[in-house]
Amino acid sequence: MWKLPKRIVLTAGSGVGTTPVNAFDAALLDGGVGDLNLVKVSSIVPVGAEVMLLKDRSEEHIARLAKGTIVPAVYGMMFGEKAGQRIASALAVGLPRESGKNGVIFEAATFGDKTMAETIATDMVKEALASRGVGAYEVLTVSAELTINDRVGCVVSIAVLLPE
Repeated sequence: MWKLPKRIVLTAGSGVGTTPVNAFDAALLDGGVGDLNLVKVSSIVPVGAEVMLLKDRSEEHIARLAKGTIVPAVYGMMFGEKAGQRIASALAVGLPRESGKNGVIFEAATFGDKTMAETIATDMVKEALASRGVGAYEVLTVSAELTINDRVGCVVSIAVLLPE
């Protein structure tokens, strides 16, 4: 049985490999969540949940999870294989300032830089909050970008939803 998330940890990473799956694995490792089993979920931030950035691999909330733990997550990713191509992935989290309202998380992936991906994700958050009647809010973003060389590349942006 899933528990209501009380903490959301944001991270992003990039990686390369000989296949898209290996590049995705490398990007997850770079983001500090490569040894977790991520279950993709939709984009709602529960009322009162704390949102924080993963500052390093030893972040206590992630580091104390056993390898292989099944964890709900919102994530976006982008692959690239053409040398010189720039890829980017971003998450934007919209947190209402008014108590009692839930927030949202939207992901965007694009050919381009992380500023472009952040803008796309932020615009989606604005629309989603407006449709929920939310006026004032804060937006947090996390993103990654990568220029492709001679291997397959992947960028990911991830929000891990934790019950504690």
